[in-house]
Amino acid sequence: MITFPGVIAALAASARTANRPALLGNDPVTFAELHRRGTARVAELADLGVTGGRIVAVVCFNETVVFEYLIAAGALGAALMPLSPALTDTEIVALVDKADAVACVATAGVGAERAQRLSGLSTRRFRLAPAAASGVAGPDPVVPRADSTCWVSTTGGSTGTPRLFAVSHERLLTNSMLNAYEWGWSAYPVHVCLSPIAHGIGFSHAVGQLASGGTVALVERYDPAAAAAWLRGDTRAWTAVVPTMVHDLYRQDASLSALELLVCAGAPLQVGLRERVLEAGTARLVEYYGSTELGWVTWIEHRPGDTREGLVGLPVLGASVRVTGADGRPVPAGEIGRVQKSGRPYAIPLGGGVSAYEANASAWESSGDLGRIDADGALMLAGRVDDMLVIGGQNVYPVEVELVLREHPAVREVVVRGADSDRLGQTMVAYVEATADPRLTAELADLCAARLAGYKRPARFVVLDALPRNSAGKLRRSFGDLR
Repeated sequence: MITFPGVIAALAASARTANRPALLGNDPVTFAELHRRGTARVAELADLGVTGGRIVAVVCFNETVVFEYLIAAGALGAALMPLSPALTDTEIVALVDKADAVACVATAGVGAERAQRLSGLSTRRFRLAPAAASGVAGPDPVVPRADSTCWVSTTGGSTGTPRLFAVSHERLLTNSMLNAYEWGWSAYPVHVCLSPIAHGIGFSHAVGQLASGGTVALVERYDPAAAAAWLRGDTRAWTAVVPTMVHDLYRQDASLSALELLVCAGAPLQVGLRERVLEAGTARLVEYYGSTELGWVTWIEHRPGDTREGLVGLPVLGASVRVTGADGRPVPAGEIGRVQKSGRPYAIPLGGGVSAYEANASAWESSGDLGRIDADGALMLAGRVDDMLVIGGQNVYPVEVELVLREHPAVREVVVRGADSDRLGQTMVAYVEATADPRLTAELADLCAARLAGYKRPARFVVLDALPRNSAGKLRRSFGDLR
């Protein structure tokens, strides 16, 4: 059966791949060494009470030891829940309690001081991950069921409190295999992991690269310059990031000569940024739309000159996509509605049980995103259901306003939100990330007046040096009033 420990064991046993680099960075290992270290940690986790169906929480940067624990937890039939050190202590403890994790580990990069501090806030002990054991590997454990949970993923938290979802070995690795087939990323020997592996984009693509026998270069902490150094080498490479990271990567002075495939997700990639990437000489730019709940939904390989904002392409292999109205029925092409996916199942809510697992395989599901189907069948995203505003009785989708404001060359990013109004019920406030300029507010108002109906125009503009982002680099839409 297809499981992560089983795949790594096979790669470690093969003469062709055993001595191939699996992980590069501050603690490089071959596939044989990764397998040895992972199986050596099985006894460590068992001593902490880890058994089948339980959860191991790991507070971590992008470090080799995380994959050792993924092997060890999987070998025991348990799941790994990586957590970002960018979360506050209170947020980490809340997630650990919510998941009822039986063991909590902080990696060396996080440090003993924080592990001790977290232990003082929780009924659970956070221990510092011991150094990799020397000597021989532990005995090959019994291979877990492929439908057992291997990874507990948290939602990005960009719109509220993170939720927990369970992903099985089979679903994680099957989805990775299909992505490799469609996008062709397995042709590139090295995946540069800049995205945090405590989040879905970083974790899933790193696991997929390892499972295909490829090498992952870990950038331990978010550092675009360090990632760019890997991407200027002689080895053909690819990376998967959110749009904010694309901005940061392409601000580097030298060209990213080794970067042959850039995969972007997490938020729609603006047309201007897409063009900048393609003009910089990046051979291939792939964007996909997905979520923690749904997995991968659609994808597209962008071409120069396509100016459709919010474009995220056609359904991934094995999935169907539709857009429905308030009555749950599909709407005509071009009409905005709720985006739904069926097929190619991925995650279920943690604790959902067998019935949720089975239903997830066939039901039409939505993560709350809005979109429309273009004339050629491609999906165009249009914000979220809970973002919609009602202004003077008229429905307004903030993304429509945001797309107009992003056309101004000074605007790096924008979030449009509602504010209470006695007369209209709601008005709009546009929070704009840009360099302060006394003319900017007037120019943005003029741009909206030329492009939008009166009720769709923001009542107020707030210009900021930087908008709030979560630990994955995605924009937060839930924040207090900023002035």
